[in-house]
Amino acid sequence: MPIIPQFESRRDIDTGSPIARRSGDVDSVGGRAMQLLGETLSKVADKFVQAQTLEETTKADTKATIRLNEIQLEAAQDPDVWSIPKYQEKINKVKQEVGEGITIPAARDRFQLNFERDAIAADFNVRRTLRARQIDSMKATMFENIDTLEDSYTNAASPEEKKLIEFKRDEVIDNNIKLGVLDKAGAFKYKETLKGKWQESDIRNAIAIDPDQAKDMLLAGDFEGLTADETSKWTDVANEKIARNKNEAEDQKQQMWLTNDATLMENLENTSVQDITEMFNKGEISPQRANDTIKAKTDKSILPNQFETNKKIWLEMARDSVKPEQDLREFMNRLSKGVSEGNIQFNEASELSVQIKGLFKSAIKYKSKPRRFEKLIGAVMDKFKEWGLQADPAHGEQLPFEMTKELMKKVRDGQITEENIEEESLEIIKDTEKVLYPEYSPEDLEATAKETGMSVAQVYEILKKRDELNNAD
Repeated sequence: MPIIPQFESRRDIDTGSPIARRSGDVDSVGGRAMQLLGETLSKVADKFVQAQTLEETTKADTKATIRLNEIQLEAAQDPDVWSIPKYQEKINKVKQEVGEGITIPAARDRFQLNFERDAIAADFNVRRTLRARQIDSMKATMFENIDTLEDSYTNAASPEEKKLIEFKRDEVIDNNIKLGVLDKAGAFKYKETLKGKWQESDIRNAIAIDPDQAKDMLLAGDFEGLTADETSKWTDVANEKIARNKNEAEDQKQQMWLTNDATLMENLENTSVQDITEMFNKGEISPQRANDTIKAKTDKSILPNQFETNKKIWLEMARDSVKPEQDLREFMNRLSKGVSEGNIQFNEASELSVQIKGLFKSAIKYKSKPRRFEKLIGAVMDKFKEWGLQADPAHGEQLPFEMTKELMKKVRDGQITEENIEEESLEIIKDTEKVLYPEYSPEDLEATAKETGMSVAQVYEILKKRDELNNAD
């Protein structure tokens, strides 16, 4: 009979508790969840550390950047342009000072890496700034040195000394090329510019000192390197200076004569012919003044102290002297001519000269424009002349003559100014009226003259005749 095979399980049959066992798949799901949770927590922790590291790094970088900028600004303003080592030391201290405040090693490492890059840039900027300022300082020193050499060159006493100074000038420039202050092309151009400038200064100085000698030197070729056109140009400059010197000498002589002529006129009565002759021989007074005054002193037909001054001439000169077309030289000419012709006394000439000089305060320029004050004085003189001729026609220029002298005296003494000249001129008229019309009030005479349309003199004559008739009765 065949045998039926039997299957034997190799698995142990649990005959214990009837509770079924959990599947292995269930165990794997829980493990993964725990694993994910752990990974998440780890990532969160890493992010926190990274954020803290970034914060410390950023703060440190910012603080270092601010400090490096301050150092660069300080270097740009430092008067000591040779202080590069000092700023290198300061940059290194920033790394140490800022790094000490970092607590996280990773942040410290990252900061140090960033700082090395920033420190290199800051050191470069400081070096560049100070180097530029060093060059500026060296240029300034070079320019000062060359300016000093130029002064020495201008004042050099001999051509040999000038050559030596030129050598020193070029040596200064060459040394600055070696130091990097100047480039070769710029230095060559600078040398050529200085040569031309120094030569021009030398020529101008020579012309200023002695234009005649400078002209001879130009024509003899003593100034090297000049072209024919340049020589012609500088020769023209020398000729202009020669002519200008002659004009200036003439102006100085005329000014001296004007001053001395006035002094002579003011002291003519007490000045001898010998003194006048001596002043003329020394060139201290003008020929015309010498001739006129000697004639006045020696001409027997003229007796200066025995004639009445021609008042019309006196008034014309006083009036014309405040006009722009009447200068002091012409005034003195007319004054001395009046003396030489016996028309003006010595003492009157002296007084007029003093008054005219005082009026212009010895500061008049020939053909100058008169101030408002001088114009007012001229107007008052015209008023005196008109008033005097009406008040006393019989005596011609006598009243204007005396009134003008009084006006000029008060102007010279400072009693009459631009502000009070109108009031003071009226006072002079009133004072003159009191002398002319002692029996009557000037105010009453003027009021009657105004009402009747007559002159004060006419009113006075009528009143005088009326009173004479009344007294006769």
